[in-house]
Amino acid sequence: MGKRVFRNNLARSDWLLQLHSLFDEGYSLSESLQLLMEFEKGKRKDWCRNLYLALEAGDDLAPQLSAGGFSKEVINIIHLSERYGDLKKGLMNGSSILKKKHELSHKGKKVLSYPLFLFVGLIIMGSILSEGVFPHFLAFFESVDQELPVMTKLVIVLLSIFKLPVLLVLLGIIFLVIIWFRRKSVYEQIHFCMKIPFIRPVMKTILTYYLASQLAPLLVNGFSLHRALVILQEDSQLPFFQIEATSIMQDLINGDLLSESIEKRTYFEGQLSSIIALGEAKGSIGKELEKYANFLFRTTFDRIQHGMTVLQPMLIGLIGIVVMFLFLSMMLPIFHIVDGW
Repeated sequence: MGKRVFRNNLARSDWLLQLHSLFDEGYSLSESLQLLMEFEKGKRKDWCRNLYLALEAGDDLAPQLSAGGFSKEVINIIHLSERYGDLKKGLMNGSSILKKKHELSHKGKKVLSYPLFLFVGLIIMGSILSEGVFPHFLAFFESVDQELPVMTKLVIVLLSIFKLPVLLVLLGIIFLVIIWFRRKSVYEQIHFCMKIPFIRPVMKTILTYYLASQLAPLLVNGFSLHRALVILQEDSQLPFFQIEATSIMQDLINGDLLSESIEKRTYFEGQLSSIIALGEAKGSIGKELEKYANFLFRTTFDRIQHGMTVLQPMLIGLIGIVVMFLFLSMMLPIFHIVDGW
């Protein structure tokens, strides 16, 4: 049901933004949902009605969002804001995240669509050469007792590797690795990803953002550091941060400062401990974390978008090089035959 209520993350983002706007204008959460119901149709209207009835029965807003296909991290932000912080700010932050995720998804599709089209053409071209052209070259050169050009022989060997049985084995291995990875605990999955060079920096930034964005609202709204960590330990919807909150609390009991505890953890950005140390010195850890979380939010998505922009010409260039090799591997034997005449 969740995937059908909203068309995509942009629609979810707009819905949260509308709810935030009504809430900001002075309507209660129940009244806001009633107004939204009047403008919705079909399954979204039914979902809003169920959401309204759940709130009337005393349930929280955040847990009901999963039926609408909202991601776990967005539900977590709204859940903590609803219980311990500013729900309006939580709705706005959730809307911003969903909008950015939609933009990245849309841009990713645009970036990859043309290279994917070229890649399919490359596969067709390679199959035609492998099954139709190269066998005739082999037969002809064997009949005249001559050697094929080195590049042509190399391409034939490489194409012979990518036969259907080999591809099925590779797909089977990938499938088994995915099953093995999913059976690992969240902590083990993150530690595994941190060992992969091109994934590690992105993972560190995302983990740092989620820790800062969860702690900041709690501290800004007057909770003590200990109470904020207890809330993460008990109420965070992201298991990794429940474990981290427990571990950090133990460090604090042992006499460490929060900045010292964070500095030990290699899966957070090195800047985080410095930001916290600055907040400790000024007595405003929450405000410093809030500024840093906003900074990370902007820079992370900008960095990913820039990476996507660079990725497309790289993929097209790589495919072009492969096409050039296939073309040369086909033409060199022809030139060899012409020279022999």
